[in-house]
Amino acid sequence: MRAIITIVCLLTMGGYSHAEDRGLRFTAAETFLPEPKGIAIVKAGEPGPNAPKHKAIVLVGKYKETAKLADDGPFDVWWIPKNGMALRIAAGLKLNDGEVKEIKVDDHLGLVNVRGDNQPRVGRITIAPQDDPGPGEKGHVPIQTAKDFRVDMVVPEGFYSLWITPDNNARPRKIIDRFRALAGKTVQLD
Repeated sequence: MRAIITIVCLLTMGGYSHAEDRGLRFTAAETFLPEPKGIAIVKAGEPGPNAPKHKAIVLVGKYKETAKLADDGPFDVWWIPKNGMALRIAAGLKLNDGEVKEIKVDDHLGLVNVRGDNQPRVGRITIAPQDDPGPGEKGHVPIQTAKDFRVDMVVPEGFYSLWITPDNNARPRKIIDRFRALAGKTVQLD
């Protein structure tokens, strides 16, 4: 009888600890990326923090926190800056029972800093896909925005175009047709 009780207790505790241990842990180099407003985990394919019908499963407030998850996924992970637009850093993540997966955020995101030398006073700086029609046009998809020059804008690794909307509400202008942002690196643009 004693053996049966021991086996039942071990099985119950073992199953419980596996469910407790499943999660995602986020890290980043201390001096590279700014502290986020949050990191949101949503079901794969569902709207992210930029969308009106966004519903996070878990929201983590800072790096080195572990997000506990009830099921194995799949999940999409969104990095939310204090200023700017949320960025998807992982899509379709699946977890095994008892697995705590570490995501190094700076392996997915890089920084873009626009100096703005010889440019008009800016109302908005927009980073968009390289073939984007531009702010105010049909089909425009901004990746990241800022309200001033010399601000670190966080973007996923990839190729982009740079648009500037002058402070006097003039038509937005494409300043750079194509540049590359690398994960873990800062790109300085004029």
